[in-house]
Amino acid sequence: MKKISSLILLIIMICIISNCHNKKNQYSNVTPINTSQEAISVDTSSKIGFSKSTDSIVFDNENYKIIISPDDQYGCDSIGVYNKFKKKSFSIDEGDSYYFAVVDSFIIVDSGTGVSGRGLSIYNLNSAKIVFSDRYEGELVIDNKSVKFLKKVEIYDIPDSTKLPKFPDEWKDVDIPKGYVKVQIFNLIDMKLIETGQYECWEFGD
Repeated sequence: MKKISSLILLIIMICIISNCHNKKNQYSNVTPINTSQEAISVDTSSKIGFSKSTDSIVFDNENYKIIISPDDQYGCDSIGVYNKFKKKSFSIDEGDSYYFAVVDSFIIVDSGTGVSGRGLSIYNLNSAKIVFSDRYEGELVIDNKSVKFLKKVEIYDIPDSTKLPKFPDEWKDVDIPKGYVKVQIFNLIDMKLIETGQYECWEFGD
């Protein structure tokens, strides 16, 4: 009787060990998630894929790896892009260029040395080419479909100047560079520039 009990106990132990071994093999190919990287938000771009290091911002997903490193010597950003699908890389160096945002397969770059008339460039990450460039005033407004910006416009280029807003009264006695900007939207879906027909009064900086 003792021999039978011992035999049954031995069989049970073998089953338990075998089951644990199978479970270990079942998960042996699973890579642990790295939770040490802190997710960050950069402007209005998507948070997915961003991690923070001590000296650079890295965008890394299944399609692209983008490294944005501040250039302390020239005070701008060094931007490198690697296309994982094509296994090709390219760099963005416009001179005085700064990373602004990543939206789907586009990277938006700001450039300039002054407050007024800054450069806007939109690169297609697949073709490694600029799909749109212009100059803008103020701030860029970006969502997942478009880039909205203000562009300086001369009054003689405005079809109907009678519809322009009036300058604020407090501007009358102040010697400041003033004029108008028009609201434009670049559509990232169909690659078209939308003229909204909207104008704003604007103080132009240096």
